[in-house]
Amino acid sequence: MSQLPVTLTGHLATDPHLTRVKNGNYKLSMRLASSRRYTTNDEHQGLQWHDADQLFVDVEAWGKLAENVRRSLKKGLPVIVVGSLNTASWNEGDNRRSRPYIRATHIGPDLNRFLVGTLKVDHNHVPDGVDMPDPMATIVDRDLTAKSADASDRSADASATAAATSAAATGTGTQGLGEGASADSGAPGTQPPDAGHLDKALVGAGQANPPF
Repeated sequence: MSQLPVTLTGHLATDPHLTRVKNGNYKLSMRLASSRRYTTNDEHQGLQWHDADQLFVDVEAWGKLAENVRRSLKKGLPVIVVGSLNTASWNEGDNRRSRPYIRATHIGPDLNRFLVGTLKVDHNHVPDGVDMPDPMATIVDRDLTAKSADASDRSADASATAAATSAAATGTGTQGLGEGASADSGAPGTQPPDAGHLDKALVGAGQANPPF
């Protein structure tokens, strides 16, 4: 069955949240508040606007659309969203949960209430008096690709600690035995390296728990 596009108008109930997923692509999540508006004309209060049939729906966007929305829109702005209705499902304990959401293909401001400036991605001219989003600013709210980088840093730290420990046990174990002393000789004025000296050397090399 084909998914026909749907169009919703409303206000952003949340700020757009941008995530960089593990494959490097961008995913945007936000919540749209939509309602049917009508007016009443009271002789005491005059013309009054009212909201009815309120709807809150999650919106998801990907790729360049996700980046541009994150740079351009914020909570409270009126927008027009075009996309397809989908259902997300997951397990929560013994229960199966689901929620509807819109996978957007087009998102734009509603010009019934706002004036906006525009900026092409490859265009550097900014008209006077119009604030434009910075196309080079950092906009990622959550980066799932950073986990692999953290794991690499921890591996490098572990390798450096092991190398320092090995150097302390073999090359610097004779420090602190006295001037001109040799660890492998019985010459006067020398002492064999005991566990105490090696313990201090290992701690100094960054080994919090020496293996003794």
